[in-house]
Amino acid sequence: MVLGATLAYVAGRVTGRHLYESIEEARRSAEHASNAKGEFLARMSHEIRTPMNGIIGTASLLEETGLNEIQINYIKTIKSSGQSLLVILNEILDFSSLEAGKIKPASEPFDLYHCVDEIYHLFQAIVQDKGLEFHLDYQELPEYVLGDRGRIRQILTNLLNNALKFTDQGSVTLSVSVVEAENSTRVLRFAVRDTGMGIPKDKQDALFQAFSQVDSSSVRKAGGTGLGLSICKKLAEAMGGGIGLESTAGEGSVFYFTMPLRIPTAEDLEAFVADSMAGMKRRLPSRYDASVLLAEDVEINRFVITEMLSGYGCRVEHAGNGRMAVEMAGEACYDLIFMDCQMPVMDGFEAASRIRSSDPDMPIIALTANVLDEEKDKCFAAGMNDFLTKPVTKESFAPVLDRWAGHLAIDESVYSPPQKEPMGPEGGTEGEQTNGLINMEALAQFGANRQKVIELTLQDADHFVETIEVALEAHNAEELGLEAHALKSVLAQIGAGPLAEKARALEIMGKAGSIDQVEAQTLFAALQSEYRLLKKILNGQTATPPW
Repeated sequence: MVLGATLAYVAGRVTGRHLYESIEEARRSAEHASNAKGEFLARMSHEIRTPMNGIIGTASLLEETGLNEIQINYIKTIKSSGQSLLVILNEILDFSSLEAGKIKPASEPFDLYHCVDEIYHLFQAIVQDKGLEFHLDYQELPEYVLGDRGRIRQILTNLLNNALKFTDQGSVTLSVSVVEAENSTRVLRFAVRDTGMGIPKDKQDALFQAFSQVDSSSVRKAGGTGLGLSICKKLAEAMGGGIGLESTAGEGSVFYFTMPLRIPTAEDLEAFVADSMAGMKRRLPSRYDASVLLAEDVEINRFVITEMLSGYGCRVEHAGNGRMAVEMAGEACYDLIFMDCQMPVMDGFEAASRIRSSDPDMPIIALTANVLDEEKDKCFAAGMNDFLTKPVTKESFAPVLDRWAGHLAIDESVYSPPQKEPMGPEGGTEGEQTNGLINMEALAQFGANRQKVIELTLQDADHFVETIEVALEAHNAEELGLEAHALKSVLAQIGAGPLAEKARALEIMGKAGSIDQVEAQTLFAALQSEYRLLKKILNGQTATPPW
């Protein structure tokens, strides 16, 4: 009995140890496979994004050289094709990160109406090109909410793209509604309804699975990776919501997702006002008396990035690898260093670490083709201050330069004049005709009613500009928010984006319940100045518009 019990005990211990070792081995194998997968995705991202930086960047530079209409269309095709490749790459990376639980949604205040309107206007031209009707339906929504605006846009964009791909006649409707309210939380339902081909019941469950599409003919028609809806599902769930569809074959579909979003406090909005104002300034181009060291081993990338930085007035010197960058940083005084992460001889991480050890105050900006969060963490751990993802654009440098070389700016005003735009139909540039204040295509949509729309818009806008001035003089934050919101809507509907953005910034300031008079008056003065110019442009175009 004792011997039997002893043998059983020993056998149990041995079996338990073997089981534990098997589990540990399986865990190590899984971790190794996950790490290998991550490394592969990082390499793939780098290898694709590096040449894309050259293609898209060079196309953008060429676009600014005064081309004719045919050449501009060629350039737009190149850029569009490059961006399409990046969308596919980003889908693969997003899917991998979501599977690994590495995407953490943000929780920041944003203007819900502005977010939805922005997406609606983004798709309006595409819908009209297909001869479809496009409807927007929302009622009684909270104006500002806390959430991940970028990820919500990503889901809506994917759902709208799908609806347009599979709808050849009829309409597409984007709707947003509140389905539940409790204390400061609102559960919102975002839905995209189409009159397309519909989806059979037996195919619906598989649609939200990875690499799944309805059938092979849909793959040929729509293209893509088959990851879009799976990513949408994972994103919605990561933000505490869910996703679903209602569809009958031959009768169209409704794809929807629900999302709990919290109403921001006054403190949240005050911080949002400060960020929005700063961001508004950063988005505008300016010039800097800055000496820049660019560490980049790929020649085409050196050329493209140098041209972009030179456009901001920067003086740029080159290092072809990390070791050269360390040596040059030790021998000369630079105001800013842009550091590629993957270079021969010495990579950017090691170079940044060495430079940081001898110069704790030098701004070092990472340039990388890897968009995974681990890469960002690695950059910051090496001592870098900021992060730019390839392919870079000239616009992407603006906030970075303002953050790290703002004291070297040589602008007379943060509200810089617009950049030159492509040639317009009458021989001058669109910028020369409209000063970049209005999108002519937005006005063209009104057709024969264009003149009446302009007259009514100016009539309303005149009133709102006056009431905003009165609200500012009276320090009435609530009134400022209401009147600025009305002005924003009026200007946005005719495509006067730059002025609508300024009105929106004033609206946010008013909704926060406090007015920074210096900031508000500076902003309002710029709005008034640009509005006077817009009126001259529109009054001159109502009789014989160039478009």
